[in-house]
Amino acid sequence: RIATLQWISSVAKIKPDYYYIEVKEWVWFQYPWTRLEDTMQFIKRMLEETYKETGKREWTYEEIIEKFKEWYGIDVGETYYRDALRMLAEKNVLKVEGEKYIYTP
Repeated sequence: RIATLQWISSVAKIKPDYYYIEVKEWVWFQYPWTRLEDTMQFIKRMLEETYKETGKREWTYEEIIEKFKEWYGIDVGETYYRDALRMLAEKNVLKVEGEKYIYTP
């Protein structure tokens, strides 16, 4: 028997025997163990898409937070933003120059 918290019926290859919630369209489920990784990926996606649309590479911390809230409709908190930006810099997605974050496509 198979049990799961969420069954994402639109993409699942099998239907579990037991599930708590059927997810029919995309929604962000936040768990304590995935919140930082999700925040990092969402910021990266936001920067990529904005770069493709406008060519914008240089951001302030405040601009990133404002745009994140605009895009995703949630405030994940200072710690998650700072840690996600640090991780993106470690992965060379961003360069930090003083108070600026430079997206490096």
